[in-house]
Amino acid sequence: MKLVNRRVTYRMYPSPTEESRLEAARLLHQRLYNACLEQRQMAYRNSGKGLYFEQQCKELTLLRASDSLYKSLDAQSAQCTLRRLDLAFANFFDRCAEGLPGGYPRFKSQDRFKGFSFSQTGWKFIPGIKLSKRGTAKHGQLKLSGIGIIQVRGVPRNIGTYKTCTITKRAGQWYASLVMDCAPVRACGTKVGAGDLGLETFLTMVFGEDGELPLEVPNPRIVKKALKKQEYLDKELHRKVMGSEGRKRAKEERQRFFAKQKNQRANF
Repeated sequence: MKLVNRRVTYRMYPSPTEESRLEAARLLHQRLYNACLEQRQMAYRNSGKGLYFEQQCKELTLLRASDSLYKSLDAQSAQCTLRRLDLAFANFFDRCAEGLPGGYPRFKSQDRFKGFSFSQTGWKFIPGIKLSKRGTAKHGQLKLSGIGIIQVRGVPRNIGTYKTCTITKRAGQWYASLVMDCAPVRACGTKVGAGDLGLETFLTMVFGEDGELPLEVPNPRIVKKALKKQEYLDKELHRKVMGSEGRKRAKEERQRFFAKQKNQRANF
């Protein structure tokens, strides 16, 4: 059977020490991304030629040898950040070739830089002992170079070989997104059904040919129910002074609100 790529996202539960290390690594990757973007801009202004991924990898080796902060980062993880910048430029040039507007890579503030990645090395996933209904391992531990061993919770759909790991921070919570090579296993039922998506009723299903009554799934209207609170949070955010602690707290509360809505839609 042909192998396919599957992505599974685990919720991370770091200790206070591990969380401070994760945050320090995220900010260091953000500094590296911005520094490499500035280096590319300066090279083009001075010589009319840009820098490539391989050239910046050589510069990264010299930087890690002279700076103890960057040396604390995993080498391949730092290269993933350079690859991310290289991909942003590649996408920009593709849009230029197609005549599409905008898209030049921009400097990332701390709020806009969500996380960092690992390739083959620098991390290891240790599956948990408990099994899910599908027979896959539930939860586990994630070992990250320079950070520690962090408890994670999540259930993969299939079992496979883990290839890459991306760490992100969303609404004050940490997540690990792992990509694996696996052979997909799909369970098949025995009944035949037809469904119709609607607005008043989310879904109407009919099973079999025996004239069974249709099954109606009501529309939860998650966004509509939370619209008043969203308007309130938007007003509170705009009232705060730029750069103040009050604005930072209002922004975090708004992020948690949207994260809750996202979880409600996914659970539904």
